[in-house]
Amino acid sequence: MSDPTKMAKTIIDDFRIILMQSDTECGNEILCTQIAKECTHTMVDNILKYQFKYVNQNDLFDFYMFWNAVKIAIDND
Repeated sequence: MSDPTKMAKTIIDDFRIILMQSDTECGNEILCTQIAKECTHTMVDNILKYQFKYVNQNDLFDFYMFWNAVKIAIDND
């Protein structure tokens, strides 16, 4: 798998761009970034909560550790 910090930044940036390009009051980049981080956190929580059952048991530990590291990286960004 790739670098968890890079993954967190990529997902946050993707959400932030969507928010900034939308027709909402979210035009403020700081606000969009905060909302994007919250969306990313929710996404990672859902991945950890629901998707682990689809992962090969041999890869489960690595899967959990990677996404948990992404979750930590979100807060450190």
